[in-house]
This record gives sequence, C-alpha cells and structure tokens, in this order.
Amino acid sequence: MKRTVVFAWLILGLLVVWVAAAVPSETPASAGVRLYGDGQYDAADRAWRQAVQAAPGNAELYYNLGCAAFRRHSLGEAMLYFQRACWLNPGHTDARYNINHINRISVDRVSQNPPGVPQIIRDVLVSWLGVDGISGLMLGVFAIICLTGWYALRVRDLPQRRTAGWIFAVTLVLGVASAILLWGIVVRDSSVSEGVILTRQQDIRSGPSQSHPVLFSVHEGLVVELVARTEGWRQVVLPNGWNGWIPENQLGVVQSFDLPVSAPPAGKK
Repeated sequence: MKRTVVFAWLILGLLVVWVAAAVPSETPASAGVRLYGDGQYDAADRAWRQAVQAAPGNAELYYNLGCAAFRRHSLGEAMLYFQRACWLNPGHTDARYNINHINRISVDRVSQNPPGVPQIIRDVLVSWLGVDGISGLMLGVFAIICLTGWYALRVRDLPQRRTAGWIFAVTLVLGVASAILLWGIVVRDSSVSEGVILTRQQDIRSGPSQSHPVLFSVHEGLVVELVARTEGWRQVVLPNGWNGWIPENQLGVVQSFDLPVSAPPAGKK
C-alpha cells in the first residue's frame, strides 16, 4: 500500500513538472507588451531592450521602444527608435506617422527635402519584398534570362523564337531593375549615416572641443546627417545645410544597433 501511494505521488509530481515545462514562459517581448498595456513604460522599456539584444534587426521591437520612449516624454529616444524602425523596414507606416507627429511638436522645425519618386518606389518594394525577396527575385530573373536565351538560340520556329525573344527582353529589364534596386539599398546602407539629438537642448560648436565657440543650439528629436568623427565628437549637418560639432554621446546613430542610455522621464532626476 505504501509503495502504491509513493508511486502515485511520484507520477503526480512528474505530471506537474511536465505541465510546467509545457507551458511557455513569457518572453521579454511579450512582457514588454503586457507592461506597456499596464502603463509601466519604464519596465516595458527594459523588457524590450532585453528582447532587442537577442534580435537586433527586428524593426517592430524598435518601434515598441519608440512608443515607450514617447510615453516617457523622451522625444529624442522616440525619434531615434522610429527612425531605426524605418531604416530596417522602410514601409513601416506606423513609425513614419509617429515621426511626422514628433516633427510637428518638436522645438526645431527645420524643413527637409521630400523623398524623390525613385526613393519612394524603392522603399515600397523593400517593404513589400524585403532584401531577401529582392535577392531571390534577381536569382529567379537571372535563371529565366539564361533559359530563354538558350531556348531562343536553339528553337528554329519563327513564332516561338519571337515569343522567347520577348520573354528574354522582359526578364532582362526586370533583372536590370532588380540590380538597380539592390544597388540603391546598398548605397543607402553604406553611404548614409544619420543621427538624432537626444538631449533637451544641445549647443553646436564650430570645432570638436568645448573651447570652440557655439554657433547655434538644437533640441531633442532633430535628425541630422553625420559627416565626420574625431575624439568623441561628431560633425553634423542639419537639413538646411547648417553644420557644426557635437559631443558623440549626445546623439544616437540611426544606422546602428546601439541602445542609448534611457533618459529619466520628464520631471524626474
């Protein structure tokens, strides 16, 4: 009898352990969603930071971090994360909407040149297909070009040769367009470097040191182009062409996976 009871308790314990192991534990990303819904924006920020460390290329996590930063009244961080989400996913409409909203309420309202039609087309296609999809499209088009070219050279029937010639021409155009699109993505990722001002107000100096005079001041959330770097300083160019130097730790780089130190919410030290 005692052996039967012990055996039953052992089976019950194994079942409890098995059920506990089968129940999925809460991930940092899902914990961030729950905490954000409860209004615990600081805790949500910490959870999503942990999640993004494991998946640095996830645009949605940066979008979530931007929402948490905005709720914490850190416009600079919010703009940085929304810009990074758009860098990873150019078609992220929610991030672009929030970027426009921050631009409307920011202190600095520097006019920016609207994107051209080729850039809009490129961003839409990248959002739709993704970089991997475009690469796969190029491989598929290249294979079709090779097959139709081989078929056009071997076929002797004139109508079939004309059909093969048209298919060859169309796929060749698609191949060239895909190559140009992929080249544009590479150029965007390699040549463009943008930063976002993170501090409430930041002086822009004429040179890379505190001894240089202040040229003008900017405020958090302003997106600038990064053109030079030296000894902890960055040379930045505003959308209107004004330029100067700023301490490197006072801005965040969009084309990067580094996470800035979260600023305390407004009103807290």
